Amino acid sequence: MSKQPNLELIYFNLRALAEPPQMMMHYAGIKYRYERALGIIMESLGLR
Repeated sequence: MSKQPNLELIYFNLRALAEPPQMMMHYAGIKYRYERALGIIMESLGLR
């Protein structure tokens, strides 16, 4: 039995472009972590 990889869906806040991959992963039962790029950038700059 193969182990499922840890996936991260990271995107910029643009025109709901993350919706199709998010829906496909949900439909396929694939677990993933969802993060917006702005949060990652703010965290790396120490603003969060």
